[in-house]
Amino acid sequence: MLSKAREEAEQIIGAAQEQAALLLQDQSILREAETRSQDLLDKAQGKAEETMHGADQYAADVLVRLESDLVKTLSVIKKSLEVLEERRAAPTEG
Repeated sequence: MLSKAREEAEQIIGAAQEQAALLLQDQSILREAETRSQDLLDKAQGKAEETMHGADQYAADVLVRLESDLVKTLSVIKKSLEVLEERRAAPTEG
C-alpha cells in the first residue's frame, strides 16, 4: 500500500513537473512573441515618423515654390497696374 502511494505520488510529481515545464515553455514563447510584437511596433512607428517627416518636407517645399510664384505674380500685377495708371494719367492726343 505504501509503495502504491509512493508510486502515485511520483506520478503526480512527474505530471506536475511536466506541466511546469510546459508552462515555462509557454511563458518563453509568450515573451518572445511580446518582444517581436514590440519590435514590429517600434519599426512601424519609426516608419510612420519617417513618412510624416518626408510629407512635411514635401509640403514645405511646395509652399515655398508657391510663395515664390505668388510673389512673382504679384509683382507682374503691380507693374501692370502702374502701366495702366500711367496711360490714364497721360494726356490723350486728339
